[in-house]
Amino acid sequence: MKNLKKIILFIISITLLSCSKEEDETVTLPTGENTAYYYLNGQLIIPKGYNDNGSFTKPIAFGTCIPPNNSTALYFTNLREDFEIHFYQGIQSIGPIVQDLGNISFSCNYSNSFSLFTNWGNNQFYNTQTNSGTVTIETLSADKRKFTGTFQMTLYTSTGQTVNITGGHFNINLDTL
Repeated sequence: MKNLKKIILFIISITLLSCSKEEDETVTLPTGENTAYYYLNGQLIIPKGYNDNGSFTKPIAFGTCIPPNNSTALYFTNLREDFEIHFYQGIQSIGPIVQDLGNISFSCNYSNSFSLFTNWGNNQFYNTQTNSGTVTIETLSADKRKFTGTFQMTLYTSTGQTVNITGGHFNINLDTL
C-alpha cells in the first residue's frame, strides 16, 4: 500500500511539473497596431525584421503598385525569410480574399491576389496556387488606412514541396507603420 501511495504521489508530481513547464514556455502573442504573427508548419513566427550591414529592415512593411492595377502588399520579414500577401487592387472591403496562383517575377503586373513565402536559407520560393488560401479582412477604416485580418494557406514550390501557414493575424495602421 505504501508503494502504491508513493507511485501515485510521483505521478501527480510529474504531472504538476510538466504543466508548470508548459506555462513557463508560453509566448505572448503580439497585439496592438502594426503587429502580426502566423504559424509556419506549426511553428510560431513573429516578424522581427533584421539588421544587415548597418541598415535595418522593418518587420512589417506595406507597398503599393500604382498603375496598372493599384495593387498592394503586406510584407512580414525575418532574417532568413520573407512572407508577402499581395492584394490585387488593394484592400477594398471586409471579408475573405482568396489567394490564387502566385507570381515570383517581383513586378506589379499581376492579376489576382496571392501570397509568397521565401526561405532565403535554402533559396526556396513558395507560392499559393489556385484557391490554396484565404486572407480575411476583419476590420477596415473608412479611409482604408487601418485594417485587421486573419490568414491561412498552403504554399508550393515549383517542385511540389509545401509549407502550411495557419493562425495568421495582422493589425495594420498605415499612418504609423
